[in-house]
Amino acid sequence: MLSINNCEDEMKYKIYKIKEIFGPTLQGEGYLVGTPCVFLRFADCNLSCEFCDTDFDGGEYMSATAILTALDKYKGNVKWLVITGGEPLMQLDSLLINALRSNGWLINLETNGMYRLPQPVDHISFSPKVQRHSIILEYCDSLKILWPDTLNLLKDFMDYPATHKFIQPIDRGLGFDKNVIDVVYTMRGDWRLSPQLHKLIGVK
Repeated sequence: MLSINNCEDEMKYKIYKIKEIFGPTLQGEGYLVGTPCVFLRFADCNLSCEFCDTDFDGGEYMSATAILTALDKYKGNVKWLVITGGEPLMQLDSLLINALRSNGWLINLETNGMYRLPQPVDHISFSPKVQRHSIILEYCDSLKILWPDTLNLLKDFMDYPATHKFIQPIDRGLGFDKNVIDVVYTMRGDWRLSPQLHKLIGVK
């Protein structure tokens, strides 16, 4: 077991590539939609999706200690921390998860499911971008399938172990595609529509 001093040293010297930290804002997607939160966005991703609307290039190298310090100003106002990317599980580890939870944060992790989760978090939001045989993540709290579903992921993940299941229309700058509503009507099970609230109300 690491001593307190060794743990503090590791916190100072373990480095992560962070794109941005911002808030307070609202979670705009999935089960926690409308919940006040802060975003910790990791840089870089293992996929290059033509429909991706997130800038995760570049970024700043920060220690675990520096990340906690940057988050301190939000404490007391919000309790949920959304860890996203890019793909956060390319970097996120038990050291940082434990440090964040010890500092009182509830963690909502957003992932594409292609990397192993180092340890449990409070809420896993899983949005697959590839077929199921390439997925390592074994379960999630919220499963989010993007629409249009060009890879037929709805069928592939129909029986995936998820507490909540959502269909989320992609923002192509053309406004909300109402055709997706008919898709939700015809789905078996407890699938729900998840429009991107933050874009509809104009918050980051």
